Amino acid sequence: MVHENTGRVGKKRGGQDKKAVAARRRGRKKLKKLRARRAKRDRAANQKTGGGQGSVRQISLSKLRANQWGGEFNPDISAAERKTLKRSVEEVGIQTPLIGWKRRGEKLIMIVAGGTRLSIAQELELKTVPVIVKTFESEIAAKLFAVRDNLCRRHLTAGQKAQLALTYQKLLRVGQGYRTDLTPGPSSDVTKVDSRREAAKVVGISEGSMSKMKKVIDSHDDMLIEKVRNGETSISAAARTVDARSERPKPVQRETVGAKNRIYAAIVGGNPELMANVASLYIEPEIVVADVTYGAGAFWTDVDRSAFSLLQSDIDPVDENVKKADCRDLPYADRTADVVVIDLVYDGDPLTALTKLGRKAVKAGKKHGSTVALHTDALTEAIRVTKLGGLIMVKIGDDTESGKYYHIEIKAVAEELGLVAEDLFVLVRNTRPPVHRRYQKRARRNCSFMWVFRRAN
Repeated sequence: MVHENTGRVGKKRGGQDKKAVAARRRGRKKLKKLRARRAKRDRAANQKTGGGQGSVRQISLSKLRANQWGGEFNPDISAAERKTLKRSVEEVGIQTPLIGWKRRGEKLIMIVAGGTRLSIAQELELKTVPVIVKTFESEIAAKLFAVRDNLCRRHLTAGQKAQLALTYQKLLRVGQGYRTDLTPGPSSDVTKVDSRREAAKVVGISEGSMSKMKKVIDSHDDMLIEKVRNGETSISAAARTVDARSERPKPVQRETVGAKNRIYAAIVGGNPELMANVASLYIEPEIVVADVTYGAGAFWTDVDRSAFSLLQSDIDPVDENVKKADCRDLPYADRTADVVVIDLVYDGDPLTALTKLGRKAVKAGKKHGSTVALHTDALTEAIRVTKLGGLIMVKIGDDTESGKYYHIEIKAVAEELGLVAEDLFVLVRNTRPPVHRRYQKRARRNCSFMWVFRRAN
């Protein structure tokens, strides 16, 4: 073959010249390398979310252990399903391999997926089970795999799917940012809504169902949550039940005759006068009130206690009828009281400390930090003991002359803990407070405060 432009003679190979064949060959090699790089990248991404591939091995039960992640990663199956699965394992053995993860520094292989099959194998005293040992980049990646595996292998109810979707959403967000290897785009473009949308897409459930399920879970009603998980109650019906409970209760209307009988925010007197006014507004008949810093009971001398039940406790009781208990570790069950009353030390003078707990804080020489820390711990425990929608009353005062506004700081702490400020009372002393310093820089505090916080539903 003679080329028109060059005049060179070349041999044909299948009707084409050698240069064209070589060019196509180089193109195929480049394409092969490109595909290999893409495959390698895909395997790396798969390893982050799904674990590296491994072969099936028969491994002794003594070398395996179940994960401790709980029901949000391992939804329970019904008793009938478990019975059927156990009968199948007895007849034909375990056909689907378990997924294990050999963590660095651990002797046992942790089962990421297949915990029910592992427990059945232990009940049947099997010697070995089929396991695929995978490698995961982190525990987050292993949990993501567990969620996906449960979605693929189980017949889940809508409630279980919604709970898995919420769990998946949490796992998508790690550290200060978000996972960018699972969601397209740079990290700055990934938002909370994006993580919810991706979780809903993976699980196959709407974002609205996820929001309603979160509302049900946040209600902490274990019986209602279990009904939704078992499919006895729909997610929407359960959410409506929670909404009905969370309607803000209307204030108790009390008849008054003129301005004389009205309750005002500022009260002149002592603790008995303060609590008498507060109780007339917020303590209703037939409720449970817990005074967790009871002391000598000065709060209740002017209150008719026959209408409600009063639980009395103090870290340093002065009466044998008062239960000895630290307000940071109360002996009451969750959601026991409708109202919890707290009156810890807030003054730097040990002589005016209200409880032994307060005196210890003052003697430690850390008045400000200890005061805030004591109230934070006491509020946290009070929230546990208070019923949903109940009240927590905290009496607090500012430091006498140092300029520490404790009542403002305690309000901020309470709001961080999820409480809502319902009311504020000011107690003004009817006597002149003592002055311990020769020179005065600020106005001497002659008042204290009582916050009324409400625990949200």
